[in-house]
Amino acid sequence: MQRMDRNTVVVIAAVVFLGIALRLYFLRQDNITTYEFSVMLTAESDLSKIGSHSAIMGHHPLYYYFLHGWLRLWGTTERAGKMFSLICGTLLVLAVSWSACFQDGILDKKSALIASFLIAISPIHIFFSHYISKYAFFTLIAFLSNLFFVLSVRNDKLRYTVGYVVFTVLMLYTQICGYIMFLIQAFFFVFIGGKAKRWLVVSFLVIILYLPWHLFFFPQQIHAWQSGSPGMKAAVRYDPPVPTPQTLLQTLLDYSAGNPSLLFLFLFVVLYGVIKNRRDLSSSLFFIFWSAFPILVLYFVSHYIDSVYKYKELLFVSVPLFILVGRGIVCYNRVMKTAIIIVIVITSFLQLASHSYRQSTEPWRELASEISKIRKPSDLVLSFKLQEPFLHYYKDKCYIVNSINSLKVALAAAKGIDRLFFIVRFDEPSVNNEVIDYLKGNYTLFLQQEYTYNKSQYGESCVIAYYLFGKEKKVSLNQ
Repeated sequence: MQRMDRNTVVVIAAVVFLGIALRLYFLRQDNITTYEFSVMLTAESDLSKIGSHSAIMGHHPLYYYFLHGWLRLWGTTERAGKMFSLICGTLLVLAVSWSACFQDGILDKKSALIASFLIAISPIHIFFSHYISKYAFFTLIAFLSNLFFVLSVRNDKLRYTVGYVVFTVLMLYTQICGYIMFLIQAFFFVFIGGKAKRWLVVSFLVIILYLPWHLFFFPQQIHAWQSGSPGMKAAVRYDPPVPTPQTLLQTLLDYSAGNPSLLFLFLFVVLYGVIKNRRDLSSSLFFIFWSAFPILVLYFVSHYIDSVYKYKELLFVSVPLFILVGRGIVCYNRVMKTAIIIVIVITSFLQLASHSYRQSTEPWRELASEISKIRKPSDLVLSFKLQEPFLHYYKDKCYIVNSINSLKVALAAAKGIDRLFFIVRFDEPSVNNEVIDYLKGNYTLFLQQEYTYNKSQYGESCVIAYYLFGKEKKVSLNQ
C-alpha cells in the first residue's frame, strides 16, 4: 500500500462525506415493502434457523446473519434495517476510494476517486442504500473480493491472498451471483497468467470453506427453486418473468440516472478509455466482463432454463461500469473532464430531486392508519397471509388467515364482533377472490377501499385493499 498525500486524503474524505450526506438526506420513511418485510422476518429468526429460512426463500444466509446482529444491537425497526444498507452503501464509496492506496491495485488514484464520486451521487446506489436487502451488502463484498483478487494475482504477499479468500467466501455465502464472479476471476487468472499452483491452492481453500452450505442447506435451496417457494414466487412477482432487450436497456438506464443521453455518454467515455488504455487491455476486459457477463448469464438462463433475471441482484455490476467511466474521464483534458463531470452531476441531481428513480412503495402505512381511524373496539381485523407487512404498521390485534378453513376458525373464535375488516394484496387473485367471495356470500359488504401502486419500473401495478363486512350473515358458517 502506497502512502497517500494530504490532498488525496482530503478528496477521499470529501467524497465519502458527500456520499453519507446524500444518503442521509434522501433517507425517507417510505412504506416497507413485502419483500423487505420478509427479509426482516428472516433476520429476526434465531441464528440456528436463519440458514434454513434463507434457503427456503431461495437465498444465501450471510447477509441475514449480519442483519440479525445489527437488529439485535439497534432494534428491529425499519429505520435500523435501512441504516444497515446505508452503511454498506457508504462503505462501498470508501472502499472504491481506498483502492487508490494500492500501487498495484484495481485502479489508479485519479480513476478511483472519480469512480467513487460517481457512486456517491448515483441515484440507484442511493436508492439501494435505503432498501432492506442484501444487494448493497453484496455489492460491497463483491468489490472487495475483486480488489483483493487483482492484488493477490499481481503480488505474492500473504495478506492479499488472505483478503481474497475471506471476501470471496463471504461473497459466495451472500448471493448466488457470487458463482458468476468467481468464474470470471478464474477465467482472468488463466488469461493474465500467474502462479497456477498457488491459484489452485487458493481456489481449493475457497471451495472447502464454502462446502458447508452445499452440504447442509443447498439441497433445501434447490427444492425451493424447483417447487416455487413463497420467497421465489414473491421475487418473480416483482420482475418480468422473461426478460426482454428492453429489460437489459432499463437495467443500464438505472445505472445512468434513468437518462438515455447520459447512458450514451457513459458508453462513449468507456470506449474512449478502453482505446486510450489499450496497453492495459487485460484490466479493461476484466471490468467489461465484470459488468456485462453476469447480466448476459441471467438473461440467457431466464430465457432457456428458469426465470432468474432481477435487476436488483445486478447492482454489483454497476461498480465496474463506473470504474470504466472513471478510467475514461481521466484520459480527457481538463476542460473535457470538467464538462463530463458537470453533466453527470446535473443529470444525477435532477433525478434525485424528481425522485423518479424510486419505485412506488406499497402503501401499507396509509392502509393501517385508515383502519385505525375507523375501527371500533368490537371490530375484527383479518389479514391474508403473514408475509404482508400490514402488521408492521397496524399495532392492534389482527388475525392471520391463509385459507377459507383458517378464516372459519378465526371467525368461530371471535366473540361479540359487529364488523370485520379483511386485508388483502392482489398477488394471488385465485386464492384472494375465493376468500373474498366466501365473505361476500356470508356477510354484508359495507365498504371497499383499494390502494394501487407500481410493482416495478417495468410498468406492472398491484393493489392492496381492505373490505369492511357487516356482522349479519347471509347463511350459516356451518353451511
